[in-house]
Amino acid sequence: MKLKKFATGVFAMAAVAAALIFTGGTSVTAKAAVNTKSDIEIATRLHNYSRSASPIGSYLVDIGNGNMMRVQFDYDSSNIYVEYYDSQYNVTGVRQLAPELPIYGGFYSGSDAYYIVTGQKNEEESDTVECYRITKYDKNWNRIGSAGLYDCNTFLPFRAGCVRMTEADGYLFVRTSHQMYLSSDGLRHQANVTIQFDENKLVITDSYTDVMNSKYGYVSHSFNQFIKTEGNHLVAVDHGDAYPRSIVLTEYQTDFTNGQFISNMNYWKNPCKSTDLFEFTGEIGDNATGASVGGFEVTDSAYLVAANSINQEDTSDDRSRHDYRNVCIVGKSKRDGHTFVNWLTNLEGDLSATTPYLVKINDNKYLVMWSYQKRSVGAIDYTYIDADGSQISPVYTMNGMLSDCEPVYINDTVVWYTSDSDGNVTFYGVDSNGNALGSLNGLIYDGDNWVYYRNDNPDYGYTGLAANEYGWWYVSNGTIDFDYTGLAANEYGWWYVSNGTIDFSYTGMAANDYGWWYVSNGAIDFNYTGMAVNDYGWWYMTNGALDWNYTGMAVNDYGWWYMTNGALDWNYTGMAVNDYGWWYMTNGALDWNYTGMAVNDYGWWYMTNGALDRNYTGLAANEYGWWYMTNGALDLTYNGTADNEYGTWNVVNGHVEV
Repeated sequence: MKLKKFATGVFAMAAVAAALIFTGGTSVTAKAAVNTKSDIEIATRLHNYSRSASPIGSYLVDIGNGNMMRVQFDYDSSNIYVEYYDSQYNVTGVRQLAPELPIYGGFYSGSDAYYIVTGQKNEEESDTVECYRITKYDKNWNRIGSAGLYDCNTFLPFRAGCVRMTEADGYLFVRTSHQMYLSSDGLRHQANVTIQFDENKLVITDSYTDVMNSKYGYVSHSFNQFIKTEGNHLVAVDHGDAYPRSIVLTEYQTDFTNGQFISNMNYWKNPCKSTDLFEFTGEIGDNATGASVGGFEVTDSAYLVAANSINQEDTSDDRSRHDYRNVCIVGKSKRDGHTFVNWLTNLEGDLSATTPYLVKINDNKYLVMWSYQKRSVGAIDYTYIDADGSQISPVYTMNGMLSDCEPVYINDTVVWYTSDSDGNVTFYGVDSNGNALGSLNGLIYDGDNWVYYRNDNPDYGYTGLAANEYGWWYVSNGTIDFDYTGLAANEYGWWYVSNGTIDFSYTGMAANDYGWWYVSNGAIDFNYTGMAVNDYGWWYMTNGALDWNYTGMAVNDYGWWYMTNGALDWNYTGMAVNDYGWWYMTNGALDWNYTGMAVNDYGWWYMTNGALDRNYTGLAANEYGWWYMTNGALDLTYNGTADNEYGTWNVVNGHVEV
């Protein structure tokens, strides 16, 4: 690799092609793929592995205000290059760093610092050799300090694995791999490594590099490593070929906030919880598992892993070399602990999916991306899943390439880059709606119809809402449906559509496949509770939805009414209660004219002008006779005389004796 003299403003210009497409009176500007010329002449590697992963050499970091930083390792010179870009993908700066130990491991962008992990071979198996070093830099790449790991059963760091990091509560956590000291069988076996680093004191506070079992988070061989935090616990995923032979989830039970994620473990009380998310057939220790792992996310409801795999039920020889691989999401539910496999592709023949990426968009939306090993032109397929790992969109296709640059979510777009040895850098992106950066997307007028485009092609399979300069429209099978009236959803909510366009003036009830809803100014109003009317009558809504379980009083502009199972009950006559008291209803309506006795589950009562009258004491009549009321209630304990307009009467146990 050669690094040319950096010349700001000369070569550092992003070539962003734009095409103006005339569409019968309206125009759409479509930006082409973003190609940048760089003096860093390094080719990115593929994000794909057959048996074991390797350290990541390409990183992209959001540094704010639409600006980005890429970190690129040069496998030829062993240098690390840092290049800065503005929001228009123009190069604005570059610098070079040398790894502190001979073997590069990985990079991590922390909340207020950068970290680089390096290592060195320990051929003599000496406990005094620094096998791993964590170096901390500030955000301007000024070196702050470092800490090294010695006496760690390591012959070769990062062997047949990766380096991934995360941080929490002032600690940096490193999950990687190593080839261990010579064992009694004459072999140097491989396993995972976990390190905890105090970001403020710049010391390693805990690590695990021994040979043990899964209760200690140990996996061997571990061909790929992922690490996250959840509360004050570590959560990790490994690609194992022996102990265990699976994609394995490790949930640490110890509290790492005191500086120890494993050394404070009590084997009998809080060992690591190990779950086989996806088991591989074949012999224990057979390096060919026919699978790879590309992403790990912890959601509110599950642990999700993006992977690919051959048909594990196929026991023929050399399965991983000849069989095609399909993409899947494997995971574990937090609700009941069950594991699952959700297949996203169903490939056959020569087409085989590469190692997928998994990128968080929000708490309930994640992007899964993959490519193909035997496709003649560069193409990427992608889809979206929810927090449970269920697919929530079709599989989309875009032109482009994936690389070992893990995509990052910046300004509503998932972005990554590829580069070649001539200094050509290409940025790719997919926005949260699934539209590829630089492609023609959305509603385009073709002279006869408005057609929905995705990634430069008409998408006649699309049905849903889409926007143009004239508003939001309902699209059916790729074209605006001016005959559609009803509810439709986009990323902002549910909306009422009249004759194909969102009707922001509409307030009232509307139905979809999930029931009846209350719409206010064109949008479902999930805060609305009260009565609403449609062609079938008056109904009671709770939080915007027709509430079939509601029975009781409700009010509208016309008065108070009695609802039964969510509907105004015109047949109901009797007492009902609301926040203001008990009332008398006639044919479903509060009857302000009613004065007399009425009954409910609690007894007989006296009503005056439709309301329970707790001030009334005296005689009252119903179909069973005359009765004595005290404070509005039938008083069966009263014995004596009482007067009404008809005379004086003898009352026994509350009833007038005739």
